[in-house]
Amino acid sequence: MTYSIHYYSEPVQAQILSLPKTLQARYAALSRRMVSNGPNIPKLLVKAYSSYG
Repeated sequence: MTYSIHYYSEPVQAQILSLPKTLQARYAALSRRMVSNGPNIPKLLVKAYSSYG
């Protein structure tokens, strides 16, 4: 089963696209994992990102 990611607003998507290239690459890798595995990815991978904002 594959999943999809939907952004709830254009500003959120724009903010993601304005991240530095290194963070965009990490986001892309996590997004690919979420699309293929769903929301069940290890907390270790996403916990560090909760401090960004």
